Amino acid sequence: MAVEMATQESPLAATPPAGFGRLSSRLAALGGRREAWIIGAGCSFLALALILLLILPGRTFSTRYVHDIMIFFDGAHRVLSGQLPHRDFHTPLGPLAYLFPAFGLSVDGSLGGMMPYATAGFALVFLPLLVYVCISRLPLGYAAIFAAFALSLVLGPASIGEVEPSYGMFYNRWGYGLLVVLFLLPLREERGRARPWADAIFAAAVLLLTFYLKVSYFAVAAGFTAALLLLAQTRRLAIYAFAITAAAMVLIHLIWPTTGTYLLDIGMAANVTGAVRASALGLAYMVIESAAMILPFLFVMGLAVARRVSWTTIFLCALMAGAGLLLRNQNHQGAGIMTLVPAAILGGLALARGGRKQDPQSDGFALAAMLLVATMALPPAALALQSIVVHGMMAARGGDPRQYTAEIDGFIAQEVYRPATGEPGLEKAQEAYRAGIADIATLNAIRTEGLVGAIAQPEYFWTLVDGARLLRRPRRLGGSVFTLDTTNPFNALLGRSPPKGVDSWYHAGRTFNEASYRAPEQVFADVDVIMVPKAPVQPASHRLLEQLYGSYIDSHYTMVETSDYWRAYARKR
Repeated sequence: MAVEMATQESPLAATPPAGFGRLSSRLAALGGRREAWIIGAGCSFLALALILLLILPGRTFSTRYVHDIMIFFDGAHRVLSGQLPHRDFHTPLGPLAYLFPAFGLSVDGSLGGMMPYATAGFALVFLPLLVYVCISRLPLGYAAIFAAFALSLVLGPASIGEVEPSYGMFYNRWGYGLLVVLFLLPLREERGRARPWADAIFAAAVLLLTFYLKVSYFAVAAGFTAALLLLAQTRRLAIYAFAITAAAMVLIHLIWPTTGTYLLDIGMAANVTGAVRASALGLAYMVIESAAMILPFLFVMGLAVARRVSWTTIFLCALMAGAGLLLRNQNHQGAGIMTLVPAAILGGLALARGGRKQDPQSDGFALAAMLLVATMALPPAALALQSIVVHGMMAARGGDPRQYTAEIDGFIAQEVYRPATGEPGLEKAQEAYRAGIADIATLNAIRTEGLVGAIAQPEYFWTLVDGARLLRRPRRLGGSVFTLDTTNPFNALLGRSPPKGVDSWYHAGRTFNEASYRAPEQVFADVDVIMVPKAPVQPASHRLLEQLYGSYIDSHYTMVETSDYWRAYARKR
């Protein structure tokens, strides 16, 4: 059940002399079982070691996107309060993006332990898929490279291409991890005979996980599986995989009958965002900044074409590369196109297992291909490992004492100095944080100089502490809270019942805009208190929310209290 990798058989597959046939097959089977044990044990050991590095500090350390994690803190609190995504609140993400953080929050009981344990939970689900594809498809050298790469995608606490710990947009890393293991499925079995039903269950598991995580990854996974229908060698596998996936979705819908709302939520976000985010110039820039992965990939493909590997292989590699570029265009991440790694492995193993003619140069080409794959896969893996180590050290220490930090419930936010980007006042804001004079008066003065968003990671936490203090004071500010900003964390921070019918987060131009938004009667139907920020985490989103909902708030709510960072409104009686 595999794609033909070459026009001729490799000599390794040739029939041995009759007198040695039985002995040779036994020795080969013994070697295969030994390699399988080594690969399985190696993958498991590496995964568990990285998981321990994440969870042992008992806290989370972040220097970027701390507001992004508050989205999932709110979502996890909702799930643990009995709410379900797409039934009680809206989101363009699948339910798994909230169920795993809910698992992490339930295990540790704190915001600081939520994402490490959520990541550990997903990694334990992902590990059997990784072990299966490595054992069944990859020789030992490729398996070691690929396992390090795939686990770094899943377990790294930084965005792809970054080192600074954040946990932001974790679902993108998980989605990539699922795709890269699926993309190796067309490879010929490395050990043992074909297992069409096992392969189909493997593919169905990836399809289901991507669908209920983030639908863009499902679209790529389903498109790739559909492409396997075109190939005689993998057609039965693809048919079985789609049949299992469809049956499982029907069963899941009986338990979680909100698939239709999920698709409507996705449609609303897609209508706001659009199909293609970047211009032609932007796509060209993505290609240039990812040259460190693209050039080795092209070299492997050049060798594959020169050695006349099958056009089936070239087609599948091109499909993976194109899908990776589309995902890179849609996602917020650093440099690199992650799907080029499995594509290069496919091409590299085609060189090793076939070609125009077996000659003394074949082994050299195969070794060159594996080294090129290593140059693509290991740098992002090294960045992820570095982010895990930095996260562990800083979480254990409570952050860098030379930088400004703030902490809420074991979650440490730290501001890291970055070069000025040309925004008015940004350099002054950075200087204020580094000098330790970033009080509210100084920051407000900087904001009046025209800075679009002077709020830094620690200050965002200060705003939450200030808002929580305000909500605890007057009796009129009891009940469910809605924050007129990107995130809505106060119900989770204060242990209150969250309102129903709202969106998980509000990002102008990504989840809503002037033409596509929910009616105020729906959004505020279950809201008792509205918190309006004076220093919003995402100013453009806050301004659009005020524009869309300001008149409704004025008609139905009255301002009760103010603080340095907030104006609190209670429903009129």
